[in-house]
Amino acid sequence: PQALLEGERLLNAGKPEEALAPYQRAVAALDRHPQAWNHLGLAHHCLGQPEEAAKAYRHALSLDPNLVAARFNLGCLLLENRNPAAAAVELASYTVHAPASVEGWTKRGAAELRTRQFEAAAQSLRRALALNPRAAEAANALGVLYVQRNRPHEAYQTFAAAAQMQPG
Repeated sequence: PQALLEGERLLNAGKPEEALAPYQRAVAALDRHPQAWNHLGLAHHCLGQPEEAAKAYRHALSLDPNLVAARFNLGCLLLENRNPAAAAVELASYTVHAPASVEGWTKRGAAELRTRQFEAAAQSLRRALALNPRAAEAANALGVLYVQRNRPHEAYQTFAAAAQMQPG
């Protein structure tokens, strides 16, 4: 438990490389603890080690299939590493368990958009915006969807709204 706390402190301090060793000690001591594996995955994820991160997230999920944090983390990892179909599945599972997560719906919508599931993506992104009308990333992704659907007027309005939400 001390190693897990030390790793968390280091990861929160933006030191994933230093967090790796305590997390490795934590999973060695707490090999049946899904949160320890999820945190080890986060450290690998932050270090740009997708294979190791995926292994750790999947091990966490094998120990606890309902560990929504690991589901979200794995979905984000898959989306970042050009596997949007698998990401959409993980993020859909995540949003079932965390229906109030704006970030979850936004990432799910982005994954669905990349797999050309336009109706599903629109629903997910609208859900994110319903939860937080100032979710610029969701609005931007919805604008991209409108461009791909050849709806320039809606795209322009949505991009303009996103730019007002987050001018930078």
